[in-house]
Amino acid sequence: TLVLRDAPQLAVTDQVHGKVEPGEAEVGGESFVATLTLLSPEEARWSWPAVTLTDLATKDWSAYSAVALRLHNPTDRAQQIGLCVRDGDEARWARIEEFAPGETKVLGGTIDEIRAKLLASDVWSVTVWTRNTKMPQTFLVSPVYLVKQG
Repeated sequence: TLVLRDAPQLAVTDQVHGKVEPGEAEVGGESFVATLTLLSPEEARWSWPAVTLTDLATKDWSAYSAVALRLHNPTDRAQQIGLCVRDGDEARWARIEEFAPGETKVLGGTIDEIRAKLLASDVWSVTVWTRNTKMPQTFLVSPVYLVKQG
């Protein structure tokens, strides 16, 4: 079962590093809730442009089996994007993947993978980020989901 989680929250978007523009889109039968653009490192004045969700409705992820974010690369070039989860002690779990032009896939990890790096019962933030790019990275995004086996 997928449990709907925090749709991108504009109030916590750092506009220096990127922006989230709400707007529903459908690609190949997949629904997306926003367009996420991460600026190039030169534009962001930071080598890891990122947008972070805070004030999460559910901070204890220990009863779930995975976290997932569905993304679509609407551009004609390969792009990379990562997902980072942090706990209250600033420990972190991160994963980054490349998306081919027009590719849709899920970026995420199991709670066991996350638990090996941080306290899954004390999650404070979820960050989408990129690195080593010369151009802004634009993706269509779903809400962040917590997956619960049931």
